[in-house]
Amino acid sequence: MSVGPHEGALAVSTPRDDVYLITVRGVLDRVLSTRLLRMVDTRVRVVRDAGGCLTRHLLIDMSPVVAVGRGALELLEHARHSTGVHGVTLHLTAPDPEMWRPSARAREIITSIGTFPSVALALRAL
Repeated sequence: MSVGPHEGALAVSTPRDDVYLITVRGVLDRVLSTRLLRMVDTRVRVVRDAGGCLTRHLLIDMSPVVAVGRGALELLEHARHSTGVHGVTLHLTAPDPEMWRPSARAREIITSIGTFPSVALALRAL
């Protein structure tokens, strides 16, 4: 499933039963951050409401992101909280630190989430 049209797009897949992968492409601005947050919250509700749901990890692939705009850090902060409350672990792949306008706050949030250099390495480790 893809969401668009916009300067960015989202795609969803389940590479394993316990992993829900959202790939972010293009510009992660306020509009795309809002769409991504809705996807995260929807998956968390599925996990909460469906006792048999196997999702244990929500992986956000940032490798295709070309720029990060306003709203992105707030999105990650909310996603970290939302997933954690419901027993799902949030992970990022390939978040380019330069795009996040390196700040102590950005480093703190990204570090608290946990990152992997690629989706393949994340899947091997999880």
